[in-house]
Amino acid sequence: MLYIALNCNDIINTADDEMVFINRINELKKSIEKQENDINELKTQEPFCFEKQINDKNWVEERKKQLRNKLVQLNKKITYNDQLIKKIIKC
Repeated sequence: MLYIALNCNDIINTADDEMVFINRINELKKSIEKQENDINELKTQEPFCFEKQINDKNWVEERKKQLRNKLVQLNKKITYNDQLIKKIIKC
């Protein structure tokens, strides 16, 4: 039987009280498991997935280059789409 000491060292040892505590413990275990899963999922997403590479200067430089290139491409798309919009508006 599960014995729990509460205020003033009162001990609860009835079957109902034991079930309440067992259920609560199970709820807490499930909650912990869910939070652990959430943390593990976060570790696979940016920026957390870069934890190991962030101290590698070569990786950082390469990543900067990739992001700059992506930015250039996106800016080109924006410019192109702006031109299309202007043409459509003129018609």
